[in-house]
Amino acid sequence: AIISSHLQLKGRLTIQVLKAEPDNEGFYITLGFKNNTDMPLRLINLKQADALIAIDQDGYANGLSSSPGNPNELTVPPKAAIRQKFSFEGPIKAVTTVRVWGQEYK
Repeated sequence: AIISSHLQLKGRLTIQVLKAEPDNEGFYITLGFKNNTDMPLRLINLKQADALIAIDQDGYANGLSSSPGNPNELTVPPKAAIRQKFSFEGPIKAVTTVRVWGQEYK
């Protein structure tokens, strides 16, 4: 199944913030994606504007960096979970929330 919005996630995929770490030019956030279905789920258009943003304690948002390591899509196997590290633009003091297609994760 193809996933490209938050509405398509409901009941199918669980997202969790696993780790946040600073970098010289920005910061990294590792997200966990757990597939709750019996079929592979492909998340697409992750580099689309505002698909993934990090929000700091002052409410300022940072988008994905232009790093080639940031995937535009990823596939989560059936009844399994994967970890994916994303690079965000900086600077940022402390990330409090990651927003994926409009849904916030602490």
